[in-house]
Amino acid sequence: CFHPHTRIATEFGLVRIEDLCAEYESNASESNSFLVLVQTEDGPILKSAIVFPTGTKSVVEVHTRRGRLLKITKDHRLRTVDEWTRADDLTEDSVLCLQAGEGSFAAKDPEMPSSASGSIISSSASMWYKIAGWIVGDGWILRGLPSRNQYEVGVLFGRDDKDVLKVITSFLQENDIPFSSKSQTGSVGESPEYVRIHRKAIWEAMSFLACDPGSKAPTKRVTDAIFRSTRESQLSFLSGLFSADGTFNIQLKKNIDARFSSTSLELLRGVQALLLNLGVNNTIYKDRRPNDKPTFTYTTKSGEVRTYSSKEKTNDLVITGESLRRFRGIMLEVGLLSARKQARFNDIPDVVNNYGKDRWIDEVVKVVDTGEIVPVYDVTESETSSLIAEGVVAHNCSEFLHVDNTACNLCAINLTKFFDRDRFLADRFEQAVRLFVTAQNAIINKAEYPTEAITNGSHALRPIGLNYGNLGSLLMKLGYGYDSDGGRAIAAQLASLMTGQAYLVSAKLAARTQPFPEFEKNKRDMLGIMRMHQEVDAEILSRAAYHLGFDFVRGSTKRGGVAAIRELLHKSREMHLTITPDGPRGPRRKLTLGPIYLASKLAVPLVVMGYGYDRPWRARSWDRFA
Repeated sequence: CFHPHTRIATEFGLVRIEDLCAEYESNASESNSFLVLVQTEDGPILKSAIVFPTGTKSVVEVHTRRGRLLKITKDHRLRTVDEWTRADDLTEDSVLCLQAGEGSFAAKDPEMPSSASGSIISSSASMWYKIAGWIVGDGWILRGLPSRNQYEVGVLFGRDDKDVLKVITSFLQENDIPFSSKSQTGSVGESPEYVRIHRKAIWEAMSFLACDPGSKAPTKRVTDAIFRSTRESQLSFLSGLFSADGTFNIQLKKNIDARFSSTSLELLRGVQALLLNLGVNNTIYKDRRPNDKPTFTYTTKSGEVRTYSSKEKTNDLVITGESLRRFRGIMLEVGLLSARKQARFNDIPDVVNNYGKDRWIDEVVKVVDTGEIVPVYDVTESETSSLIAEGVVAHNCSEFLHVDNTACNLCAINLTKFFDRDRFLADRFEQAVRLFVTAQNAIINKAEYPTEAITNGSHALRPIGLNYGNLGSLLMKLGYGYDSDGGRAIAAQLASLMTGQAYLVSAKLAARTQPFPEFEKNKRDMLGIMRMHQEVDAEILSRAAYHLGFDFVRGSTKRGGVAAIRELLHKSREMHLTITPDGPRGPRRKLTLGPIYLASKLAVPLVVMGYGYDRPWRARSWDRFA
């Protein structure tokens, strides 16, 4: 299980698992399912999942060589290059698998704290996100008293930042935002000029996007609002951040890299997560310059020269190899706030000898049991049984959690009884499933239980479990290996048929005798599981189409739509696109705005056509694909 602050890669971006769970618990919808990012051989893709709390437990810290910190229960499994490994079994020889490719992002930016701040930010969102990034690097937000109008946002500029100073002040003037500016004498490369803004709406917006009021450099971090922002806004934030505290080193015979320096390790880990979700691999190096403490020198009004040294250690986030080239490419979409650093960034050559291939792995340094006990959470994703947590490929929880003080009535069906040579007796198998489920439900009230608490719990939840046995014997009779694609396909078909029939019989019994007493409390979570089965059904049909020579992109306005549009734009450069405006209820036979928008973005003709079936065959699925 995961620490509540663990960030999970989802359709909405990188979200803390406790926030994800809280949002779905407060949601009035029938289902708490969402799309989670999973790692496959073809890269990260979105799959349906559910999230839930699992109690209060002790967690351990997994520290990695690239600077990551993952807090999980000691029995939680992470994917290494060799196998799934429990946290308490990880060693210094363990190598974890990372997200390898760009993930998903929110479809729109989060709402601002007030209508006034929202109105200001929405008009020029990209520029404000760049300013927020600069504030995190070289600025402050004063924690003052509202009664004294101490809503102060400050931005600092060094002697080499004249271009950024001009850009920001011109932007403020164009938008009629009052500010004050001042220059002072300082040492080389420090901050002799600064701009102050005392507008409440700006203070609210920057406190939401950049950092908490009163934050010092060692305590700054990437805010939740940035993690929940759109892809463009995250790039704009990184533009301001790297313009303030980023450097680009070009030594053709030695090394070429981009780096971001900070005394806040928490800030670096946040930037690391943002970059990895953009498909940019990177490494954090702690305390790279232990004997080189940052200093600040300035001259007072009386002419006295004062020098202050920082007690904090400086850490670096470094991007190299193919990821550096990708980072440069995606940052061109918004451009750096600093024209001087953008020119330096552009000087990085396309091809150099030390462009190493990215390795999407991270070595374990240590696992520390801190004794921290917190509420923990987990996710169920049924197809790959995995997810991406803090950039690391992690196993998820089982679909079924056994509730304390209940007894689950278990049965198994002997598969060999339902095969006549190589022919599967499907009707007899379905009849057996119906009979077993009916009998298992009937036994619950007649069974004897060891304690009164278990009796009450079993009657309230009425749990039963149905499985099949002798799968190995059956596969040998049919000529399939136990660990073969054919064997797995047979097992999956049998499980699918059994599951569907069991749910159907259970629903019919509930219609006649009423659902179990605790049904309403669990209704949404149970329907979330059903929705996952439905979406996997559509996934299977899409795969079948792929093997017939058809590629596909799936998404909707509610689920994965932004990622689908981006993928369609990419595929349009390779092939013609055919879009069927169908829904769960069949063909709409109506041209909608989606294809029109896509055609306008691609600047290609849109051809409307009709089609019919010569010999239709309909799959018995929830969306009735033809």
